Amino acid sequence: MSNYRLVKKDDNNNFYKVLATISTLGIMAITGIEVSTALQEGNSTDDQLAKIMVEIKNARKDSLVEVKTVGADVLNELNALQIQTSAELKSDSASTLEKVDASQNLILAEVKTMRAEVLKELRRSKCIEGM
Repeated sequence: MSNYRLVKKDDNNNFYKVLATISTLGIMAITGIEVSTALQEGNSTDDQLAKIMVEIKNARKDSLVEVKTVGADVLNELNALQIQTSAELKSDSASTLEKVDASQNLILAEVKTMRAEVLKELRRSKCIEGM
């Protein structure tokens, strides 16, 4: 027997069969692990989608609260502007009415003066005609 051949031919055949069986079992174990990981990732994907939906709902609620707050602020500002504007209009209209009354009084005074002058002129003209 030579030194390089320590195993009998029949034993060598069984050795390869055992080696093939072990490698097949290893591949099956790795495949099982991968399948279970893939299934867990599928569940984690569903979990992630659920988390995303919760985040979207919370963001929606927050944005609705923000919109309500901004709307209330805008309404308060509009009410303040309305009150300020109406007060300015009242004061402007009061001063405008005073100006109109003053102008009317001046015009009436001028009309009375003109009327008096016209009556004087008419009386003079009657006096001149009557002579």
